[in-house]
Amino acid sequence: MDRDRFVVFSRWIGLVATIGLVVFAARAASADDFHVGNKLHFHPKEKPIESTTLFFTGKVYDFLKTPRETIIFDPSHDEIFILDPDRRLKTQISTGEISTQINRLREAARQHKSELVRGSAAPRFAEALDPKSGVLKLTSRWMKYEIESTAPNHPQVARQYAEFADWLVQLNALLNPPTLPFPRLAVNGVLRQRQELPTKITLTLMPEEKHHKETVIRSEHMIQMALSQTDKALIEEAHNQLHTFSEVSFDDYHHLKLEQQASVASESK
Repeated sequence: MDRDRFVVFSRWIGLVATIGLVVFAARAASADDFHVGNKLHFHPKEKPIESTTLFFTGKVYDFLKTPRETIIFDPSHDEIFILDPDRRLKTQISTGEISTQINRLREAARQHKSELVRGSAAPRFAEALDPKSGVLKLTSRWMKYEIESTAPNHPQVARQYAEFADWLVQLNALLNPPTLPFPRLAVNGVLRQRQELPTKITLTLMPEEKHHKETVIRSEHMIQMALSQTDKALIEEAHNQLHTFSEVSFDDYHHLKLEQQASVASESK
């Protein structure tokens, strides 16, 4: 299981589009500002992939540390912006276009020759809660999620997080093939119903071939219900980059990203 395929799991965020300025104004007024620090562990001997997610005045900013990439969601325009600080490039895509492409991806997955892929197109999890540890377990034939979570003081915080997680996992499925977003969307739905935020998630992927080993990926999420001056400086820098970086189409940005991933993979061999 290659490293690039799972960069997506370091980003546990996505946002459902808001329709109309009046609806957005009401939503923004009730939105909370908070900070989520993320660490994704592929292997005990490797350094984790780190990112920072900032919720601020109704928008969401996700900063991936390595390779550097910033994602901004602006619900007032139903747009997601992507910034590449190293190349000084930016692109954007609407939530409507993401939905269209994800629907095509789901249909293709349903027709795939692999049983694992077909099962991932419409995952069904058995849900169980450990009464002693509080760990929530979601299990299917091909994967198992073990989720530690917390309930925020304000329910809208969990809604903000879950909604953003939905859109970003779909975006990352487009940027990082062959990742499929549908299992994670199902997990998001359970957390949304419980009005909780994940603090630790362990994902175990079962091998399709019996002689292969399981793949275990662990993520940790540190939640702070306030933004620091450093956080606000990051947001200000992202806004400056949004206005100064050169714009390319989403398809061109995607092509450049795939080239970068291929180069990194070649250097690591």
